[in-house]
Amino acid sequence: HDCGDQVLIQMAKLLGLNIRESDHLGRYGGEEFIVIFENTSIESAQNILERCRRAIEQYQFAYDTHMIHFTASFGLTQGVLDQTDHQQLMLAADQALYRAKETGRNKICIAD
Repeated sequence: HDCGDQVLIQMAKLLGLNIRESDHLGRYGGEEFIVIFENTSIESAQNILERCRRAIEQYQFAYDTHMIHFTASFGLTQGVLDQTDHQQLMLAADQALYRAKETGRNKICIAD
């Protein structure tokens, strides 16, 4: 459990270093994180997430005597926060995330 906790801490740090100051990062649950991009096109958000994905993929995490390599999959959706049902936004992002995991992992999938 300690190793998993340390991986989550490192993941959060890597995400935080690769998003913009205006973006919002939080832990959604388990090993899932959420990033909210305000006033951002889907293309710009995808570019930021790609930067995050590459940083995570290239990171070597030292734990005890082991080097640990991990990757991340992302689900991306868009909406207007005051005009979109938040549960629908989260469901769409979650479905895109599972599609990313099911189709090879270490990638970004955009909700339909």
